[in-house]
Amino acid sequence: AGALTALLHIDYIASRLSVFSPNATFLGLSDGMFSLDRNQFNTRPGLFQRIAKWGYSAWNSSYSINAGCRESRGIEDEWKCMFAEHVSMHVETPAFFVNSKYDPWQLRAILGIKCEYDVGCPAHQETSYVLYGQSMVRSLEILPEKHGYYVSNCIRHCMAGSRGRWNIM
Repeated sequence: AGALTALLHIDYIASRLSVFSPNATFLGLSDGMFSLDRNQFNTRPGLFQRIAKWGYSAWNSSYSINAGCRESRGIEDEWKCMFAEHVSMHVETPAFFVNSKYDPWQLRAILGIKCEYDVGCPAHQETSYVLYGQSMVRSLEILPEKHGYYVSNCIRHCMAGSRGRWNIM
């Protein structure tokens, strides 16, 4: 969860760096984990939802999660700030999101879809991942103006961190 972790801590890191270099400009890059808070294709909570909810409590995450996001969610749903779709609305530091609408990790961990994209998926699962991709684009489109994004149709989890990825988009 490197991209998600970067997003969760970007304001803290920017504030610490500004102590040493008050005139520096800081921008975060979140590559591959603009996660949406969605149930699986079969309407049950997904694996990542269950892990995020459990982890928020088990790891005592409230201290390190964005305070604005926590306040907007309410005490019962603070754990939802572990999803980029929710926390990104409260991040003060400009961030750039690079993501695929069809991120294979998210399709498995969030939607519970285990087939390969567009290869042998039952129609109801294919419909679920198409709708997930459309929801991702809508969520990115309403980000605060200080943030930017690039979203592709490529079947990738991360795009910026490995050699050769940019030339296949």
